[in-house]
Amino acid sequence: MSRAGTSDGVLTDCALRLEAPLNRELLDRVRPPLPSGRLPDLEWLGEVNGDRAAALERFVTGWYPLADAAGSPVSASPPSGSASRLPGGPRQLYRLTETLRLVPLRPFWRGAPTRFYVAPGLVVHVTSEDGEAFDAWAGAAHRSALAPPADLPVDWNRFDG
Repeated sequence: MSRAGTSDGVLTDCALRLEAPLNRELLDRVRPPLPSGRLPDLEWLGEVNGDRAAALERFVTGWYPLADAAGSPVSASPPSGSASRLPGGPRQLYRLTETLRLVPLRPFWRGAPTRFYVAPGLVVHVTSEDGEAFDAWAGAAHRSALAPPADLPVDWNRFDG
């Protein structure tokens, strides 16, 4: 136990830190993945350089659909090329983003260019200040959207998928 909270002598909360991560089979037993057909699609991406309001509306309704709406994912085709000749950090970044689609928007800040990549049910925010090291943060509609990145040869500091 790394932290415990008490009130009037009663345990109210605690934080546990496991030495080794739980394996995917055990995690899937207690947190079953959804079938991939229920993840949001990428149709909104086609509107980003044209009607951005329509792109935003499609993105939001894809992630937060009506109760009776059903969507089918659009598969992203990975770019051709090889990561084998790249140095460590860029090689891992290439492996992470090769199955994702780049959102065609300008970087937010020139000092640390930020790029967004997407896949059905997944948005990944990537920043690199020096071109070697990078930070990647992901948001997923469901844990099953994190299954493909979990198996990549990337040195994760933390991965909660």
